[in-house]
Amino acid sequence: MGLSCVFQAFDKDKSKRLNFEEFSDGMAAFGINVSPSDMKRLFDHFDSDHSSVVDFNEFLKVLKPPLNDFRKKLLLYVFDLLDKDQNGILTTDDIAQNRKYQELLNSLDADKLQLRYQHYKPALLGIEHFPST
Repeated sequence: MGLSCVFQAFDKDKSKRLNFEEFSDGMAAFGINVSPSDMKRLFDHFDSDHSSVVDFNEFLKVLKPPLNDFRKKLLLYVFDLLDKDQNGILTTDDIAQNRKYQELLNSLDADKLQLRYQHYKPALLGIEHFPST
């Protein structure tokens, strides 16, 4: 079962966020039975932005293995191709200037890049937004 399916199974109210109850019920369903205080510590570890809910990206950050060297280099290479002014930040202008890479961007897995430019709302994307770089 993939991480996306696990997250969806935990997310009983379909909010795309796990509250503490959904998180602890889901963990128990997967055989992780710990004390309430340990479960709270585990939840807090997943809840990296301290919003009292765990979104899918936070869930992935904890459970997804780190990128191997090849994948890191590939992501950095693509980032550098897109970063027209080489300032380490992708803007919507940078991406708009790279229409020739649209097919490449569309073909890359959004879970790996956390970016599909046509769905990306903020104007800035730094290298820190790429997973495990």
